[in-house]
Amino acid sequence: MSQPTILVVDDEKHIRMLYREELEADGYTVATSDGEEDILDVISRETPTIVILDIKLGVNRSGLDLLQEIRAEDQQIPVILSTHTILPARPQIHCSRLLRRQIRGPHGAQGQGQNGIEQGRRIGNY
Repeated sequence: MSQPTILVVDDEKHIRMLYREELEADGYTVATSDGEEDILDVISRETPTIVILDIKLGVNRSGLDLLQEIRAEDQQIPVILSTHTILPARPQIHCSRLLRRQIRGPHGAQGQGQNGIEQGRRIGNY
């Protein structure tokens, strides 16, 4: 069975690289996009299991707009909205546990589990 693919959409290259580094270290396949290409084309090509979507994609793009495009075509694919601020030190991303629950479900079965979704809603910092 192939590894789940996580699509990371962020306009900042260093953020995409950070997600790729951390998630690949945890065994995930990672596809990235800067948000300029049509999101539905990217999803069709990459067939992600889950999408991590930056809320603010530069001056003329909004992650919320892309989310509407995604939802118009696919109501099932899980989407995690993210944003970031400049911190004094490099932030450590701790999203692997949430992603595993979202991808495998609360008891390790493939598919999204309600517990994983609820856990994602409660996370304030990572």
